[in-house]
Amino acid sequence: MKNSLVIILILLGTIFSSSINAQKFDEKKLDSIHSYLLEFQSKIKEKDTAGLMNLIYPLNINNDDVRKKMIRHIFHNDENKMGDFSFSNKAFDLIVDTIYKKITPISDELRAMLSQNEEFKSLLQKNTNSDIAVLDFRGAHIVLLVNNQPFQLYFWEGMNKLLKD
Repeated sequence: MKNSLVIILILLGTIFSSSINAQKFDEKKLDSIHSYLLEFQSKIKEKDTAGLMNLIYPLNINNDDVRKKMIRHIFHNDENKMGDFSFSNKAFDLIVDTIYKKITPISDELRAMLSQNEEFKSLLQKNTNSDIAVLDFRGAHIVLLVNNQPFQLYFWEGMNKLLKD
């Protein structure tokens, strides 16, 4: 699993740093994404593991349920962690409050690069660009599936970089 995550992180770092000309979601879609993030935030505050499991895509790498790892990081709430799945309530609050407006549909460039990775390949084959939302802001990278209800978190890294000046 560790090798797969390293490959994903390298691809995401390269891709996100070069994602340009991204399209934008309309206000209605952004409002829906914001509602999803508020629900996610509520599940965190309630320490509702089952609720969070429903809001995170069931990604398995090497027979390991990545959702469980994500939830461990969420509940650990470590503002000093900067890598994959780094999470803090303070950083997430920033996203929910204002930064969510920077979420865009996946670009063609990002789609092409991610399709080289097995974990992303099947996801990309099943979804259009407007079904996959990405945040690339100040070193934080988030991928959401926004094609069905409930929306689902697919991946994130570097969220706590939002706390740095």
